[in-house]
Amino acid sequence: MTNIELKNTQPIVYQILSNAFKGNTVSQGYLFIGEEGNPMLESAILLAQSLICEHSLEDGLGCGVCSSCVRIQEGNFADLIVLDGTEKSIKKEMILKVRETFSKTALETYGKQVYIINGCENATPEALNSLLKFLEEPNSNVYAILITYRIESLLDTIISRVQNIKFRPIGTKECADQAIALGVNEEDAQILSRIVSSPKEIHDMTGREEYIVIKTFLLEFLQEYARSKELATVDLQAFIQRHRNSREIGKSEYVLLLDMWIVYCKECIVSTFTGDDLWNSLVEDGKSQDQQFTMRVLLEAKDELLRSPNVALLLDKVMYRLKKGV
Repeated sequence: MTNIELKNTQPIVYQILSNAFKGNTVSQGYLFIGEEGNPMLESAILLAQSLICEHSLEDGLGCGVCSSCVRIQEGNFADLIVLDGTEKSIKKEMILKVRETFSKTALETYGKQVYIINGCENATPEALNSLLKFLEEPNSNVYAILITYRIESLLDTIISRVQNIKFRPIGTKECADQAIALGVNEEDAQILSRIVSSPKEIHDMTGREEYIVIKTFLLEFLQEYARSKELATVDLQAFIQRHRNSREIGKSEYVLLLDMWIVYCKECIVSTFTGDDLWNSLVEDGKSQDQQFTMRVLLEAKDELLRSPNVALLLDKVMYRLKKGV
C-alpha cells in the first residue's frame, strides 16, 4: 500500500500517521481497529516502512521504493516480525520469541525493530498476558503494531497501552469488488455486500451449501410470490417443514433469507446493480409492488426472529401481514 492509496481509502488514518511523523510524535505502540476487508495489515506494513525509511516523503510516510521499503514489503527485513492470528492462534511462546529476539541488538543498520500482530485477539490468554508485559516494558527502539477485528476480545490493559486508530468500514462497492477478486460470483457479491462488510466472509458464505439452498429457494419463492402470495405461502411452509430437523438450516439461515429478501426490496425501489437474468427479471416485476411496506414487515420479523422459538409461526405471521397489507 502506498501513502496515496491510504489517503484515498482511509483519510483519517492517513492524517493521524502523517501528522505523527511530521511532528515527531510517533508512538511506540499502535492498535489498528476495524472490520475484515479493511487494509489494516497493508497499512501496518506501510507504517513499518515509514519507521525505517530514510527517504520519507513530504507527508512523513515511507517512500515504498528504497531498499528497506522494498524488503519490508517482501518480508525480507530482518528487524520486522509479523505474527498472523488470522491463520492460527497466537501462543505465549511466539510472543516470548519476539521479545527475546528484540532484546538483542538490531540486525539491520537502521537500529529500529518492529513487530506486527495481525488478528491479535486470536491469542491465548497466556499470550495476551505476555504481550501486555512486553508493551509495559518497551525498549526505545522497538515498535508494536497490533491489528484487531474484534476489539471486545482484547484486554482493556492492552488497549490502553497503545494508540488506538480506527479504520472506517469499507463501502458496499469496495466490498463487492474485493469479494469478486476472491472469486465470488458478481451477483452473489453484490447481494451479500449489502448484508455483510467482509469480502472474506462473503467468499466463505457462498462456498457453503446453506447459502446455495437459501438463495435457490428465495429466487423460486419470489417467482411464486409475484404470481400468488397464497401459493408462495405454501412453498415457504413446505420449505420450513422440509428443513425442520436440518442441522444446516437454522435461525441464522432464516435471518439470511430475510436479509436477502430485504436487499431485493431495496433493489425494486432503486436499482443499484445488475444481476443475472432471473434476478433482473424479478426486480423488474417487483417494481409494481409496495416494497416499502414489505421491507417494514421483514425488518420487524428479523428483529423478532432471534427471540422467537417458533420460526414457522413467525414466518406464517409475515405472510399473513403481506397478504392482508396490515
